[in-house]
Amino acid sequence: MAKIHGLVYIVVGLFVSIASLRIDYGELYLFFYVGIIFIVVGSTKLVNKYLENQDKKLHKAKHHAHRLKYCHNCRNVIRTNDKFCNKCGVRA
Repeated sequence: MAKIHGLVYIVVGLFVSIASLRIDYGELYLFFYVGIIFIVVGSTKLVNKYLENQDKKLHKAKHHAHRLKYCHNCRNVIRTNDKFCNKCGVRA
């Protein structure tokens, strides 16, 4: 299910609130308050989204340096999980 953007809630809330005020507040007061609730929900969603983006910017991934292993006989670079040098065959 797709998430509804906070601005959509705000626009719908404004439309419902203003329309209920202009048409007849006496009979449509419930719609006015529902529109206000939509505005509050949309504002809350926008603020939460902004705060989440700020947190993601603060937590940057650390890049770990690759650990290299060298053969003690020929100084060839070998992988850390290799048991023998792939160039000279000496046990690592």
